[in-house]
Amino acid sequence: MLEELLVILIFLLLIFIYWQKYRFAKRLIKIEQYEREEGKEFGKIIYHNLLVTRKELEETTHTLRSERVRFGQIFEQFLPFMKNFDYNPKDVRFLGSPIDLIIFNGLDKGESVELVIGEIKTGKSKMSEREKLVKDAVKNKRIVWEEFRE
Repeated sequence: MLEELLVILIFLLLIFIYWQKYRFAKRLIKIEQYEREEGKEFGKIIYHNLLVTRKELEETTHTLRSERVRFGQIFEQFLPFMKNFDYNPKDVRFLGSPIDLIIFNGLDKGESVELVIGEIKTGKSKMSEREKLVKDAVKNKRIVWEEFRE
């Protein structure tokens, strides 16, 4: 149920993004038509409107990016409760940065613990340089246990 809801939300967000791009493209076509029909003076007015429209589009794009990031962060919080997640949600600790989560696999059952470092990606997102550095440290077993006392 939760997975389907998330898929629907992502789909609606994509529709909204493409609708905004379509609106902007239609405005540009209208501006070109008016410019041809009405001459240069009208073209100056339209050019000013185009600049305003372009600014609105940039603001909308920025807002959509922010919403996409926020949606990803919310999705990361719900991932441990999805049915295709292979770990006990009680063993998961969310960090957010530079990696998304650490899984203490087996800890809730009092078994031998396996540490799993997890990074969650949606869509076509790629790992950042910092995430790649952490992945490299784990793959090359550059992991240290250290106990700190006052």
